[in-house]
Amino acid sequence: LPLDQYLKDCWAKKQTAIDLTAYKITHEELNKVIFGIHYEEPEYYWTIRNDITDTDPQTGLLKTYYPYYSGETGSPFDRTEELEREWEMVEEMTENCTTDLEKALVVHDHLVRTIQYSASLGAFVAHDIEGAIFEKKCVCEGYAKSFKYLLDQMNIPCIIVIGKATNTKGQTENHAWNYVQINEKWYAVDCTWDDPVIVGNGKIGNNTK
Repeated sequence: LPLDQYLKDCWAKKQTAIDLTAYKITHEELNKVIFGIHYEEPEYYWTIRNDITDTDPQTGLLKTYYPYYSGETGSPFDRTEELEREWEMVEEMTENCTTDLEKALVVHDHLVRTIQYSASLGAFVAHDIEGAIFEKKCVCEGYAKSFKYLLDQMNIPCIIVIGKATNTKGQTENHAWNYVQINEKWYAVDCTWDDPVIVGNGKIGNNTK
């Protein structure tokens, strides 16, 4: 199997020791594959956690990968049931939509309305759908991954873009946003900067954090 499919099959079985000898890869290469899965399928947010690997000291290649499925308190990293409830709610919100454009706008407005821009939950959670959907607090990556996840459920083509952006203050910063395909054309969508926040003197402005 391709490595990405092999990993997903092993994760589905909650395997605690995954044999990687046949793939002849380094730890860095494994991380690239896992992050690739994570960006293409944001529901695998929980795979970006601490893990242990066993490396062949002579070749530097991985022998075994030991993923974590729960934290120190025993609480699961994979909160699939909560994620499915969020999707069911959005599915109900879009049931009267007749076009992909209408559905995408409903998802956009839902995220903008329910999420608070915040980095307070730490690097893992704030940059993922875990912060955006479960805790309603995240940074730009969380918005972008949540938008993609929900549009994926409706089979609307959507990708995440990571790059540099210039905010309303003229400052260049790292940023994440989306492109969505509607009627065979691609459109940029930025839920983060569309999220109104209270800024100086009680004025409403675009979120440029």
